[in-house]
Amino acid sequence: MAPSKTSLQSKTSLRARQRNLFLVFVVVFSGAYLLWECNSTDWGGTRRASAADSRRRGSSTIKDHSISSESGSKDHEESYRKTNSRGPTEAKVKGDSVPAMQQNIGRGSANSRTDQPVVTFRTQKKVKGNARPDLLYELDCEPKHVERCPAQGVGPSRNKLTSKVEHVSTGTLKHRAPGTGGPSGCKEAWITALGNDGFLPAVLVLLHTIRKYAKEDRDFIALVSSAVSEGVRQRLAEEAVRVIVVDPFENNERARQLVSQSARYRSGYWVVKMFVWRFEEYIKMVYVDADMYMRQNTDSIFCSPTDKENNIIAVTPRSSFDTTAGFNAGMFVYNPSNEMFDSIMAKFLALSQGEMLATSEQDFLNAHFKDRYFLVPIDYIMKHRRMVKERKLWDENRVHGYHMNGSPKPWEPEWRMACAYPKVSSAPC
Repeated sequence: MAPSKTSLQSKTSLRARQRNLFLVFVVVFSGAYLLWECNSTDWGGTRRASAADSRRRGSSTIKDHSISSESGSKDHEESYRKTNSRGPTEAKVKGDSVPAMQQNIGRGSANSRTDQPVVTFRTQKKVKGNARPDLLYELDCEPKHVERCPAQGVGPSRNKLTSKVEHVSTGTLKHRAPGTGGPSGCKEAWITALGNDGFLPAVLVLLHTIRKYAKEDRDFIALVSSAVSEGVRQRLAEEAVRVIVVDPFENNERARQLVSQSARYRSGYWVVKMFVWRFEEYIKMVYVDADMYMRQNTDSIFCSPTDKENNIIAVTPRSSFDTTAGFNAGMFVYNPSNEMFDSIMAKFLALSQGEMLATSEQDFLNAHFKDRYFLVPIDYIMKHRRMVKERKLWDENRVHGYHMNGSPKPWEPEWRMACAYPKVSSAPC
C-alpha cells in the first residue's frame, strides 16, 4: 500500500526540523568555541595563562603534570610525580609562562630584575621529547640590539687577523673596567677551556660551528692551560680568537700536589675551567666544553636569564624527569665575577685532599650553585648518546648542538660505533 501524501509531508517536515536543529547546534558550538579561543589567546597567537595556571605556578610544590613524551613511560612519570621540589622561579615572560626555571632561588631573584631579556615560551603545539613538559619550552628572545664590534671570535663584523697570545702570569692579559667589553669592544663572549693538546680538534670544530651560524658579534676565548704546547696556542691564535694562557699551579700548591695522583689534575684543567669567572669586562658569557659542536644558530642562548647580584646561572638539566638530579656543567650562561671566582677557589681549597680527588668539577659546581640556577631547555644542547638511544622520541630540529661527552671522543682512534655506543651496537669494540 503506497504511503499517503499527508504521511510523506510529515516525514519531510520532521527531517527538516532535525536538520535545522543540527545546524543550530553547530552554530552555537562553533560560536562558543571561538569565544573561548578569543578569551584565552592573545592577538600574537600565544596562550594566556588561566587562573589555574597562575595558581599552579605560585605553588610551592610541582604537582601532577601530564608527560608529553611519546614513550609514555609510566616509570618516569611516576618518578616525576613523586619528586618534591619548590615552585620553579620564572624569567620575565611573554605568553604562556611555562615553569621552566629551577626552584628555590630566594629573595631578589632574577625574575625581580628589570634588565633581563623578555623570553617567549611558545606552547601552542605539543612538543616532541622524552622529558618533562617544563623542560621543552622554546627559548626565543624578542629582538634585542647587539652592538656591532670587530669581534675576536664570531659574527659578521669579526676581525680576521691573527691574534696575540695573552698570558695571565706575565701580565700580558689586561683586564678592562667591568662591563666595558673586551679588547674588541664586544660585551658578550663565548669561552671554552683547553687542558692539553689533544683537544685542539674539538676546539676548532666548536669554534667553526658557532661561527658558521652566528649572526651577532661576540668574542670567542680559548682559555688554555700552561700544559698546552706553544704550537697549539699559536694555531688557535691564527683563528683570530682570544687565546689566554693560565698556569693553574701558580700560587696553588694544593693543586700541584694532586698532579701525580690524578689524571684529572695533571693538566690543571679543573682550575682553568674555574678561571672563566675572571672576565668582568664582559657583561655576559657562555661557557661550553670543548667537546661540543653546534648545528644551527645559537645566539638565543645569551637570552637565558641570569642574575649577577644573586650569583644565579643558567644551565641544562642533568635528567629528563628527576628534578633533584642537578645540572650538566658542560655548558652554563653566567655573569663574570671576580668575587665568585674567589668564592669558588676558597671553597675548593677548603676541601681535603681526598675530597679533591673524589670530586669532579660538575659535582663541585652543582654543590656550589645549589638552588641558584635557571634551566635552559633540555634539548637545546643534547648529549649525543641520549639522541642515539632515543632518537625517535625527540625533535631533532629543536637541537642546537651536541655534547660529545664521555669517552672515547670522535677525534680519538678508539672512536668506533661499537666503542662509542656499546648498547646499540653488537660489533666488538
